[in-house]
Amino acid sequence: SGYQLVGDRALVTLPGATLSYSGRAATNWDDGIGVGTSARRCLIIAHDWLPWIEGVFDSEGGANDAHDGFCGKWTYGARFNQATFTNSLYEGIFLYYNGQRKFTNVTVSNSGLDGIRIEVSNARDEMIDVTSNYSGGKGVNLNYCNGPDRGAKITRLNLTSNTNGGIDTYQCHNSILDQVKSVGSGQSGIGVRGNQIVVMNSRSANNGYGMNFGSQWGAVVNNVVFSNNYYSAWQDNSASLTMTNVLIMSGNDGIYTSSNGNNNTMSHITIANTHSHAIYDVSSSGNNTYSQIAIANSGDWGASGYSAYFTSSNNKFANIAISRNTNVTGFSLNGSSNNKFYENLLIGAMPGYNCTVAGGTNPGLIDQICATGGSGNTTPLYSGA
Repeated sequence: SGYQLVGDRALVTLPGATLSYSGRAATNWDDGIGVGTSARRCLIIAHDWLPWIEGVFDSEGGANDAHDGFCGKWTYGARFNQATFTNSLYEGIFLYYNGQRKFTNVTVSNSGLDGIRIEVSNARDEMIDVTSNYSGGKGVNLNYCNGPDRGAKITRLNLTSNTNGGIDTYQCHNSILDQVKSVGSGQSGIGVRGNQIVVMNSRSANNGYGMNFGSQWGAVVNNVVFSNNYYSAWQDNSASLTMTNVLIMSGNDGIYTSSNGNNNTMSHITIANTHSHAIYDVSSSGNNTYSQIAIANSGDWGASGYSAYFTSSNNKFANIAISRNTNVTGFSLNGSSNNKFYENLLIGAMPGYNCTVAGGTNPGLIDQICATGGSGNTTPLYSGA
């Protein structure tokens, strides 16, 4: 009927041994929070501080498989070290309340729902060298893991083929994600949904969304590679994002800024071979800055290299280079007002117009010829690339 740790106990399997569930059908744990299915069968249960878990654990093994490999509530300071969890019907590891837990060299695979799920933590959870693969939900699902000074800190996280996303950080403010590799999820490879989250030195490939910024402000993204995601960087109700030193390759859209994507700064970004837009700034967004942007070979599905549509206004552009787009337009403003251009706008090798402008007040460019107009600039910006 599962193993319950009382007090600050350790559970360590012998080398080469696997602890599996072969207990009764009755549930042995209730999270008491009404999230998903509260009543669960758990291979390991802990309700106290400082448990230590190490070894190999399999939720299969008998007529009744365990819903979860590890179920923990109030497990402040728990340590998961060189631990492997497999074949859970729900989560490989499910933790609720408290924080400052540490995961080191942990692997979770083949979970029916999330690989690792943490709900309502008071922050400072840490993961180093963690792998979560082949879950039916998210590889790592963090919800409300924020404290007074720092959220989660994650270093070297590997995520592969998780159906509903690689990692999500909902309301996990002030978290740090370093060296995350998320590949092959049906949803977001990396979900940035808390304030002032830092993502660096990471890669997101073959996901629905390479990185999803939702209802957050102040995120920082540096030295990240996106490849073959449908949307590489998607922003919705996301403000004050800083994105630098980013490479985007293939996929449908490169950077997609939707509702209320305001006051963002994008610099030193290379975008190549996107099927649709390289950058798409739409629907009540604005006050964004784009600097040191290089775009090549975008638009083979009938979109332009850059499009600022609808009410995207008050943007600033500096040193933008666009070349060899396969559709007709390199840079397009549609209903966009009060933009300013600085230094170079280099566009060339377009099959049709290099620039198009429609509507807006003082859009900043003159239609078709890419000359500045109404932007307040005193120097010419455009030259054919």
